[in-house]
Amino acid sequence: MSKPLVSIILPVYNAQNHIARCLESICAQSWQNIEVIVLNDGSKDQSLPVCEAFRAKDERIVLVDKANSGVSDTRNLGLKLASGKYVQFVDSDDLLEPDFTENMVRAAEANSADLVISPYWMALPPEMVNPGEGEKLAPDAKLFLEDPSVTDRRGYKVRQYGFLPAGVYDQRAYAMQLIEKPATFYFNVVWNKLYRRQLLEAVDLWFTNDLLYAEDQQFNVRYLQYAKVIASIDTPGYYYIQNPQGICH
Repeated sequence: MSKPLVSIILPVYNAQNHIARCLESICAQSWQNIEVIVLNDGSKDQSLPVCEAFRAKDERIVLVDKANSGVSDTRNLGLKLASGKYVQFVDSDDLLEPDFTENMVRAAEANSADLVISPYWMALPPEMVNPGEGEKLAPDAKLFLEDPSVTDRRGYKVRQYGFLPAGVYDQRAYAMQLIEKPATFYFNVVWNKLYRRQLLEAVDLWFTNDLLYAEDQQFNVRYLQYAKVIASIDTPGYYYIQNPQGICH
């Protein structure tokens, strides 16, 4: 098969403690025909120097240093710069399995899909599983670890989430599945999905800038109005890292 270009859009804001881990996982993707659009959204820490070091090592990285404007506006800039056949979003405190992008692209190409959706791992990093001397395990981390479905993977404690059986769905069938689990990250976030850039451009679809939260959900609901073929895969490849300094916490 041909090797279509994938544009991976990565907003970065005060991510010095985990951006290297994230970029390492992106640059190590088995699907090598990628452009990595890294957008430093006015970070006040050392995120930018870390990103600059990665750009110096990998010519596939496009680095933009910009004033802070929020994740929606930053992702929109990434979309304007993207040139790939497909678009993928990653959050700076997360990481990918090496075959994540490849699995998504192969499903898109095999089924002429407008959208590909994948299960993901909610993950506790080693530093949260084994806090340092004098530190206490966070209450939410303790509850997570007490869940019998939590297992070990690559030094992380993980629990898999996915609500759509693998297969190919039309618009209506996918919407009916979404209605069954309307509030889940699985259906609403953008980072476990692959989008067709030409379709995004054709319908002039962007993230809404004036939302404090749920911008991903609105983006996905609007995209579903135009996506005709949706492919679901059963192999998780995205680690949604539980970050105690993250927005959700």
